[in-house]
Amino acid sequence: MTTLPMASALCLLLAAGQMQDDLAEAENLLQAFKYEKAVVVLSQALSRSDSTGAERAKAYALIGVGYFQMDDERQARAAFKEAVVLNKDVTLPPLTSPKITRVFERIKSETLPKPRLVEPRPQVGNADAGTQVAVFSTDAGIPGPLPQAEHSYIPLVVGSAVAAAAAGTAVYFGMTARSKEEESRRQEWVDDSQAVYRQAQDNATAAYALIGVAAGSLAAGVVVTFAF
Repeated sequence: MTTLPMASALCLLLAAGQMQDDLAEAENLLQAFKYEKAVVVLSQALSRSDSTGAERAKAYALIGVGYFQMDDERQARAAFKEAVVLNKDVTLPPLTSPKITRVFERIKSETLPKPRLVEPRPQVGNADAGTQVAVFSTDAGIPGPLPQAEHSYIPLVVGSAVAAAAAGTAVYFGMTARSKEEESRRQEWVDDSQAVYRQAQDNATAAYALIGVAAGSLAAGVVVTFAF
């Protein structure tokens, strides 16, 4: 009853030992520059179905070295890729040339999936010293300088014109008032003198009013121009 399981276990041990022997023999053949024979030994070893994934990956890696040394880079790359697919940690023999090693490492980087970077989530509240905190760019949220308001100088020009006209008229009435006042002093009759004096007072009042109009027009022009 126990003879069959024991026999099966013994066969598995022998098969595993045979695969290791084939791998060792192939490495010795590669070091002896017998590349074609090494590929044949490894191909026969892969035909057995009792080898592990790591052993098969090692065999494909050695086959790639053999093909590369025989200037068959296409077959070498295909073997390297198969080795990496079977075992991402597979390596080449220590004495492999740097040129072959560079090709193998490039194929490994192209074949294996790239690690996906996960951005840290922003923390809410106080963050401890060892906690990663996401940093957000604030450039997009900072408003630029406000545009300068363009002023229309038309109100200032109009106000200045009105002020100039009012000031000129005020000067006229002021001079007329002074002249009437002097004329009233030269009148012989009291009634005539009082009449002329009243005209002088009216002209003076008009002059003062026009000065106020001139000042108000100029001020209004300035305010309307620069305040709006």
